[in-house]
Amino acid sequence: KVVKVFCHEEESLKQFNELNEQLFDSAYQANRFANIMMPVNAQLGNLSYVVCAVVGGILAITGVSGLTLGGGYPGAQGDVCGGADKGVVSVAGGNTAHA
Repeated sequence: KVVKVFCHEEESLKQFNELNEQLFDSAYQANRFANIMMPVNAQLGNLSYVVCAVVGGILAITGVSGLTLGGGYPGAQGDVCGGADKGVVSVAGGNTAHA
C-alpha cells in the first residue's frame, strides 16, 4: 500500500526482479558447480581404493606387512564435499543478499 501511495511500485518491482535474477543466476552456478564436483569426488574415492590395492599388492609381494590405508577416505571426503556444497550455495545466496 505504501509503495502505491508514493508511485514507487514500478521501480520497486524492477529492482526486485533484478535482485531475483541475480539470486537465480548465483544459485544456478552454485548448483552447477556442485553437480560437477560430485562425480569428480566419487572418482577420487575410487582412485584411492585402486592406489591402496596396488600399493598393498606390491608391499605384500615384497613381504612388507602392516599397511592400513583406505576405507576412511571416502567417508571423510563425503563430509568435506557435503560441507563445501553447502558453503558454495551459501556464498551464492550471500552475494545477492548484500548487493
